[in-house]
Amino acid sequence: MSEIIEFFQEKYEKNPDKLNTITIETLIKIITNSNSQTIMEFEKELKSIITKLRSIYDPLPFSFTTVCDIFSNTITRNPSSLTGFDKWKKDLIKRGETLHEMNKENKTEIAKLGDRFLEDGSVVLCHGYSQTVSKMFHRQVNRKVNFSVIVTETFPSGEGYKFAQKLSSWGVETSVIPDSSVAFVIDQVDMVVVGAEAVVESGGIINVLGTFQVSIIAKQFNKPFYVASESLKFMRFYPLNQDDINELVSENRTGSLLEQKTDNFDIKFDKQIQISKKKQFHMLDYTPAENITILFTDLGALSPSGVSDELIKLYIK
Repeated sequence: MSEIIEFFQEKYEKNPDKLNTITIETLIKIITNSNSQTIMEFEKELKSIITKLRSIYDPLPFSFTTVCDIFSNTITRNPSSLTGFDKWKKDLIKRGETLHEMNKENKTEIAKLGDRFLEDGSVVLCHGYSQTVSKMFHRQVNRKVNFSVIVTETFPSGEGYKFAQKLSSWGVETSVIPDSSVAFVIDQVDMVVVGAEAVVESGGIINVLGTFQVSIIAKQFNKPFYVASESLKFMRFYPLNQDDINELVSENRTGSLLEQKTDNFDIKFDKQIQISKKKQFHMLDYTPAENITILFTDLGALSPSGVSDELIKLYIK
């Protein structure tokens, strides 16, 4: 196990933005290095390593879980008793290689979809920092499309500033606004584009805190709300409200309203607000499908209702 853990640690700590690729490579390495003689032994070994990795890197993005789930589904779908254990292991490796190929160009494929929606003069509102959205915008910069972006600061992480800095370095006209200003500026924008930590069965998304309220405002003002996400983030989970994501969110992804510090600001509330010390909030929220216009994925531009069909295909390939 230690060799596998070290393999994951070395790659993830150097390139945390390539988690999907690293997870797939780690899963393939688990198979090739495994000395298990039965499917039950291998399942136990796999679960043990995944649990260990989660304990070291808590929290890991949801995509780690979804990639592992898609891969693990192959284990239960193709029992070794029908094929022989050696053939079964080869099938698992082939499944891993298929996922690897799928993952290689997914952001590039998603970025191409932006060609149909972004044009000269477009004003885009973004919330949070997404590698997938970033790649989409960078493609438009290379295509010489003249567009501008309004980015929310994304309290409490402040990751909106990181995104704004990257956009500005590409020459994109960019401004940063407080999260509370979204309703004030919404009339100025043509669309909202966000990423996703996970896309759930309903076609809704789990994303950085504040995404839900941005989607409500966009819907109220009839602004398209687009989501850019890889299909490897599709998750077999059907939340009905915000409370339903509690079981997925680690305690390490909660924060206190009393004091927040980021690279961009340091906020301390008055000591009289003692009760707020006990009030915790999650760093993620759930945006329902009815607030989403289209999802840009490597499988194409999908309506929220089309996610469940694609999710089924993804898990039975």
